[in-house]
Amino acid sequence: LNFWATWCPPCRAEMPDIQKLYERSSQEGRDAVIVLGVAAPELGSETDKDGVKAFMEKNGYTYPVLMDEGGKLFEAYGIRAIPTTYLIDRRGNVIGRVQGALSAENLEKIVQQAFQTAK
Repeated sequence: LNFWATWCPPCRAEMPDIQKLYERSSQEGRDAVIVLGVAAPELGSETDKDGVKAFMEKNGYTYPVLMDEGGKLFEAYGIRAIPTTYLIDRRGNVIGRVQGALSAENLEKIVQQAFQTAK
């Protein structure tokens, strides 16, 4: 789960790498990696749901984004800063959390660690 906002520069910086991970996972048929963004329309400075969708389309991002209207997921996961990324295993256990932008290299390391943990 990647919590982000359209107005957040570090979020925008990591999104191309998240998109690449999503595309690679889809092409390889790897259901072990599911990419899901979480945006909170109209929470704080965030735009509305249509604005979030327009941002994704304009930038060519095709990975799924959950619209957390009212910010209940942000609250449940204790999000205080964005971007924040959670890795969750097949059993629903949180196995990792990163606050701040992820580089492509760090994103790949985290995914590999998740695979090792799942074994």
